[in-house]
Amino acid sequence: MNERTLAVDAIPDKLIPQFLKQAKKIDNFWFDMFLLCVTFGLRNIECRELKFSQINLKEKRITLSNTKADKAKLTRKVNQHLDKQWNIKGRQWLRKYMVDLNASLIIRLATSLDELGFIAEEYQLGVAYEKAKQRYYDKEKPQIYNYLRRTLPSHSRQIDFSSFKAIEKMLSRRLKKTQRAYIFISSR
Repeated sequence: MNERTLAVDAIPDKLIPQFLKQAKKIDNFWFDMFLLCVTFGLRNIECRELKFSQINLKEKRITLSNTKADKAKLTRKVNQHLDKQWNIKGRQWLRKYMVDLNASLIIRLATSLDELGFIAEEYQLGVAYEKAKQRYYDKEKPQIYNYLRRTLPSHSRQIDFSSFKAIEKMLSRRLKKTQRAYIFISSR
C-alpha cells in the first residue's frame, strides 16, 4: 500500500494566529506553551522542560541550557575521544593478531581508523577487529561520557523577552500560579 504523508517542521507564519487562537480555545496551558515556542523558536522539549529557575523576570531573560546543540556536541566529543583512543588500542590489537613479521611497519603506515580496518580486512581479521573495537567502545563510552559531561562547558542560550509584553505577562502569571519546578505542567 502506497500511503503518502506530509511532514511539517514548522507552522507557516500565516497560520500562527489561527493556531494560537485554537490553542487558547482548548486551554491556556497550550496557548502559553505554543506562544513561547512560536515567538522564540523553542523546540517542544525546551518548552516542556522549562524550569522556573531558568526565568529571570527582573532581567526579562530566559536561560536555556542542556539544549539539543549541547547534547550533539557532547556526543560528537565522546565519539572523537573514543576514536582517538581506539587509534592506539586498535594498533595494539592488530600487532597482537597479525601474523606478519612486518606487522609493526604495516600498521604504522595507517593514518586513519578506516585504514586500520582495511589492514584488518587484508589479514582476514576484519570481523574480529570490528568486534574488539565495539567491545572497547561499549566498555569505555560510559566513563568518557560522564567525564566529558562534567567537564565540557555548557553553552546556554539567552532569550531576552523585554520587548514581548505578552510573554512577560504570561510568565509572571505562571510563576505566581504554581510553585512547581517546571513552568508547563498540565493541571489535568
